[in-house]
Amino acid sequence: MGVEWRWKSSEKAGHSDLKRCCKVLTARKALKEAASTTHEPTNSNRIPGGAIAGITTTQSASRPAPRHPPEQLHSWRRGEPSEVVLARMAGACRGASDNKNEQARLRQVRADGLDAFLRARFGVEPDPANGGPLVPAERHFELARALKEELGYKLYVTVCASHWPAQKVKGVDDPEHFEVATVLRATGSGTHHAAWRVRLPAEAPVIDSLVPLFAGADWQEREQFDLLGVRFHDHPDLRRLMLPDEWEGHPLRKDYAIDTRCVPWR
Repeated sequence: MGVEWRWKSSEKAGHSDLKRCCKVLTARKALKEAASTTHEPTNSNRIPGGAIAGITTTQSASRPAPRHPPEQLHSWRRGEPSEVVLARMAGACRGASDNKNEQARLRQVRADGLDAFLRARFGVEPDPANGGPLVPAERHFELARALKEELGYKLYVTVCASHWPAQKVKGVDDPEHFEVATVLRATGSGTHHAAWRVRLPAEAPVIDSLVPLFAGADWQEREQFDLLGVRFHDHPDLRRLMLPDEWEGHPLRKDYAIDTRCVPWR
């Protein structure tokens, strides 16, 4: 008896919900039909020739009259007179023109070549085969600032350090050292990349941080310090990024023992 009563109650509730949905859909359909037929003429108002009784075919009866004549142009947001609005538009056009000229100048400088800029300003020669020219460590920060402020290289892409053990290069002894490669990018029309390298001695791998110029350099420089031990001078928070603070050594150095225990993995 209890089961039958619960089944009938649920069935009754379901029917009531269905009826309520049907009423809502019917009301919506009626409103939509009323809105679509309010401004449409009926067949009884039509006359031969494509005209509607009392209305010519070249004028729409539903088109509202203009609220303000053209000579009374104003800003509907601020209520400003037409001469103020027109002056602002003229200023915006001049600003856009000046910005366009500046962008054209930067594109021309980049098209002339970053190598020419580096050669004339910093006295370094291009070296595309090895990932960019070799810049003295003391001019690293100066170069990055010049590229950002003068040539529009405002996007910090990456920094990558590498460890080079002592070896012979073309019969010449090359001592152990580090190299830090930096890449910036100029976005927008005529985008270009700028890449250069800095060579650091193995006994003191220290280079100026670019965090004061690019906030995006923060964690990337911490990663290079964590894995290779290169220190970035004036970094606001130079500490390990991936490994625990108590970790000994830097795993991406060539002299790091490959069989070093890595708790809890091995």
